[in-house]
Amino acid sequence: MRCQDVLCIDSPSKPYPKLVESNIDFLRKVLETGEGRVLDIGAGHGRFVKLFYEYELPVRRYVAVEPCTEFTLDLLDALDWLKADIDAEALHVDRKWQEVRSELLQEDWDIIIAWDIFMYMDLRGVHSTDSFREAVVREIAELIRRCRVLLLSFWPDRRGLPGVNGYTPDGRRSYRMFTEIVQDALKLAPEGKIYAKFHHQNYIIVNTEELEF
Repeated sequence: MRCQDVLCIDSPSKPYPKLVESNIDFLRKVLETGEGRVLDIGAGHGRFVKLFYEYELPVRRYVAVEPCTEFTLDLLDALDWLKADIDAEALHVDRKWQEVRSELLQEDWDIIIAWDIFMYMDLRGVHSTDSFREAVVREIAELIRRCRVLLLSFWPDRRGLPGVNGYTPDGRRSYRMFTEIVQDALKLAPEGKIYAKFHHQNYIIVNTEELEF
């Protein structure tokens, strides 16, 4: 499989991220004081959609980008819950992020979710670089600029792009690399500050120009 193909990696049984659940009141406040706009990149089976629904977060517009048809049924069911019970505008964009990012990043978002996606995404063409890693750094910096809060995570997966994840069996090299990627992205977008993190690969990043911190 070429690296630019959709890898269709997700699991309906993945637990909700502990870092996000433990900061749910913070995310509620972010949505309440903003416009309630959420962009979910690589939404998979819709676990974040379900999380926002189950905690009744005040979402008004939720856009889930997910090109893999294997996840569509679960994702659409989750989006229907938002539409019916929270009365939110909930949309599924069934195209690759690289194809729609320019359009979607013209909008401003309260929360952007980029959870366990960059290990499988080739953004070199988007950012005009030969380096997988540099493309990810630039993309994270751009996401920070386009939202108030970024939910960001990495995962060392053999099936991903080795130029990004630097996979090793014990994961220590990968975790160090993830930390360095985030640090480099924050240098490009100094308005971004880490609000919370869990281990070395899960982050909540706040845009201090858009949200008091």
